[in-house]
Amino acid sequence: MTDTPLHAIFIEDPADPRLTPYLNQKDAWLRASHNPDRTPGAPNDDKGRFIAEGELVIAQLLRSTFQVESVLTTPARLRRIEQLVKPALHTPPLMVVAQELMDTITGFHVHRGMLACGKRPPATNATDLLARADLVVVLVDLANHDNVGGIFRSVAALGGPRAAVLLTPGCCDPLYRKAIRVSMGQVFHVPWNWGKPSSNALRQQLLEAGFTTIAMSPDALENLSPCLGNSTHKTALLLGPEGPGLSHDWLQIADRRVRIPMAPGVDSLNVTVAASIALYVLGSRLNA
Repeated sequence: MTDTPLHAIFIEDPADPRLTPYLNQKDAWLRASHNPDRTPGAPNDDKGRFIAEGELVIAQLLRSTFQVESVLTTPARLRRIEQLVKPALHTPPLMVVAQELMDTITGFHVHRGMLACGKRPPATNATDLLARADLVVVLVDLANHDNVGGIFRSVAALGGPRAAVLLTPGCCDPLYRKAIRVSMGQVFHVPWNWGKPSSNALRQQLLEAGFTTIAMSPDALENLSPCLGNSTHKTALLLGPEGPGLSHDWLQIADRRVRIPMAPGVDSLNVTVAASIALYVLGSRLNA
């Protein structure tokens, strides 16, 4: 097989230790200690690692500054993943397993046929992130991975080059596999960090960085309007979880509270949709 890439490693043994990061992706990963407020020492404790899934997402990972520890693929997808890896600055090991073995070790059918294991970067200072941003989306206790991933994708598309995301400790992990997939890999490019846990502490953090804070709530009296996009101030957009939304304490720290006008009888929009509309308005000043 002279056309086989030299760095491809064919594995048949499910107990091969090189496959350990890919084990039990369906449920055990959610218990791993790298997730916020998780108990250290949980089964399959892969602190410092994350898993990316699918061609488009892995392509974004390989273009990012994140370190890639390995790539796992099937024989049918080997040539395609090799094409993605070739332009990367650092070529990770390519491990090749049968589709049946991949499904067995991960705990679900990986119909995309490729996964990658990345390394988390060292912890950074949220203050530095805020100093470089002029639009920051603050996610307050968003536990749904689809919503977190979708908002990262919207920030990348609509927020402009100086947009960032700040998350409270009650949010889910942006580097969980499903959140990465929904973001289409934009979590690797949008700057983000963990913010202060309490509303008052985070307000102080934003004030010190020079941000005006806008809270999104369907109960607000002021409508979201294009004039908000004309502001030259650094802007922080607060978004709460589906259902309860922002609590009273979080609404109190905002300089302004705005709502998206909707037809009568409609309770609210999905938080990802609301974030996208607000980002289109707030980000318009960056494209004027």
